Amino acid sequence: MLIVTYILALILQVICALVNGVILCLFVKLDSLLKNKHLRLVLYLSVAHFLDAILGFPYIIYMTKNWDPIYFELDPLFILVSEIPVPIGFKFSATATIGVALSRCMAVFSPGTFRKIEKICFSEIVSITGFLLGIFDACLSLALSPITRIPNCGTAGCFLSNQFLYYWGISNMIFGFIVIILSITLLVKIKLMDDGKALGSVVSTSQEKRFHR
Repeated sequence: MLIVTYILALILQVICALVNGVILCLFVKLDSLLKNKHLRLVLYLSVAHFLDAILGFPYIIYMTKNWDPIYFELDPLFILVSEIPVPIGFKFSATATIGVALSRCMAVFSPGTFRKIEKICFSEIVSITGFLLGIFDACLSLALSPITRIPNCGTAGCFLSNQFLYYWGISNMIFGFIVIILSITLLVKIKLMDDGKALGSVVSTSQEKRFHR
């Protein structure tokens, strides 16, 4: 039943908020984590997930409260406004994940360039870019979706226009492919380096230390 899905989504949101809340507490209490420039983007990603879970409570609670097995009619304006954190959080998360994967690829393929990059500045640029892309998606969802009442419609997708759903699906799929390509490239590079060392290639101690770092 649809109500079971709502309750499950609500439980998962609570778990997401709790887990990311614990991560944020660790960053606050442990100076070593907070001062680690390499983990700054991970911190921003955790903050985004925490806020997305908290801000998503009104949306899922409203849908759970107003569900009826016979007939229900949700307020389209409330649904369109309350689901705004979804496209923002999703696009920010996808952009931040690409940023993390890209930084790891640079560390393996070009350690010298990676060490020269200001990690905090890189993290902030990626975060701002992801946030702006998320804001664009949210504004586009409101601009393209007419405020129309749809009886017995229990998902936000019913109130979003086909044009936006098409754009959102394609753009998110592209972001996902980028993450997959970067991840595969990184794994292949590490595997080749390990195989090279296993075959007895000459690797200096300093190079090996840099590789492990």
